[in-house]
Amino acid sequence: MKKLILLATIFVGLGVNAQTGGPGGGRGMGPRMNMDSLYKVWNITDEQLAKLKPAQEAQRAAMQKLREDQDTPREERMEKMKAINEDFLKKRNQIITKEQAALWDAYLESRRGQGRGQRN
Repeated sequence: MKKLILLATIFVGLGVNAQTGGPGGGRGMGPRMNMDSLYKVWNITDEQLAKLKPAQEAQRAAMQKLREDQDTPREERMEKMKAINEDFLKKRNQIITKEQAALWDAYLESRRGQGRGQRN
């Protein structure tokens, strides 16, 4: 299983990096296009996708609302965001197979630490 995850992670990384950017280098295409290509790599079916998209949209909306809420202390917002992510992962794991979840998790782990970092 570990070999499968490792190979899948390498395959996903190579596939995503090998894609052409299109006109203008693909800047501004956003994460949606990237996720759609990852769904194909992870063999997410249309039926699964129909269930995943609303859960992802609900997660995105809840996270955006928290990001805009400057009245709530940062630590409290971070805890709420963590709970939102955990809730999404539970829903996701009910929709996709264990193998698909392992590939998704391996991708997330490979992306850890690549955020924009602390801003002033």
